[in-house]
Amino acid sequence: FRLDLASPRYAGDEAVSRFADDLVHRVEPIGGVQSTAIVNRMPIGDRELGARMTLEGTTPLPQDQLPVTLAAVTADYFRTMRIPIARGRGLTTDDVIRRRPVALVSQAAARRYWSGQDPVGRRITVDALGADSIEIVGIAGDVRNSDVDQGPAAQVYVPFTRLPSRQMAVVV
Repeated sequence: FRLDLASPRYAGDEAVSRFADDLVHRVEPIGGVQSTAIVNRMPIGDRELGARMTLEGTTPLPQDQLPVTLAAVTADYFRTMRIPIARGRGLTTDDVIRRRPVALVSQAAARRYWSGQDPVGRRITVDALGADSIEIVGIAGDVRNSDVDQGPAAQVYVPFTRLPSRQMAVVV
């Protein structure tokens, strides 16, 4: 289900992040719930959040900025959505709480931008997140982002606390 925190009570990033964390902890104990997560946009159901990525070691000129779809997620997102981690690791609760500069990329992004190389351990910058260098800690399985008849997009996943959104989806 989707939520929009329109209340002025959730005006700041800290308040939005705290709400998301509290919500996950309230839903998880409900009988029958195996896992719960928050994402800023649902694949296929919501419009993509486009961003530009620069690979470590390249000059951040416009022609070097690569198009990606950006998703901010809580730690159990991949397990809840049953998206496999193909290499490396997923996000941890500690990554999310501490706003660690880490990310996962999709298999489509790995194939497209690292062509035969392993992106795990490499660093990127993403324009929507500022100038911070982010370490890639894993490669997530592909999902279809905007339509079922289109192939998977190059995707970057970051901790929800690094890009908190007042519009979010809760997955259970």
